[in-house]
Amino acid sequence: EDAYVALSQNGVLLDAQLVDETGSVELNFDPIADIGIADIVITKQNRQPIVDQVDIIPATTPYVILDYFLIDDASGNNNSLPDYGETINLDVQLKNLSNTYDAFNVSATLISLDTNIIITKNNEAFGSIARSDSSFIEESFSVTIKSNINDQKKLTLELELSGEDLGSVEYTWNSKLYLTLNAPKLEIGEFIVEDIANNNILKKALEIIHK
Repeated sequence: EDAYVALSQNGVLLDAQLVDETGSVELNFDPIADIGIADIVITKQNRQPIVDQVDIIPATTPYVILDYFLIDDASGNNNSLPDYGETINLDVQLKNLSNTYDAFNVSATLISLDTNIIITKNNEAFGSIARSDSSFIEESFSVTIKSNINDQKKLTLELELSGEDLGSVEYTWNSKLYLTLNAPKLEIGEFIVEDIANNNILKKALEIIHK
């Protein structure tokens, strides 16, 4: 979180953004025409910088990713947030990043080993996604959140995607889906000990409190 990520090629900065609270960052730039090497630099205060390189290769296949998702908790408190004890539906949009190749028979499977949730619907068929196009399906997945969770618990769910090109060659792609769970955060506030009978009761109560 709060690390600074910059991507450049041939000394020209393509984009630079801060990492968000989920540990993710999205860089946006014009399509790269030249194959070769891009430089990536990650910095953060009081941390050692990470300097690495990324191979830029031409896209010769369809490539499908998670574009975005919406939370539908109409059966709960309907605040579009994943709260404790709720069953939520995830409305998902996938996008084919290739500007040349269409993707066919695309399907998605949601996976998580986290015991704070139970995935009650884990698979959805998205059909064909044309090049540079997207497919949106409501209630793609369903997740039940347990009642005894910690507030602001962060979950990373895996989204396994599969599909084919025009020649029926099969491909698999992977995306991640992030949820931050909400639950009541209870704290002891002001309290009053009422001594109904005598001072001994008050004394014992205070002794218990201070133990």
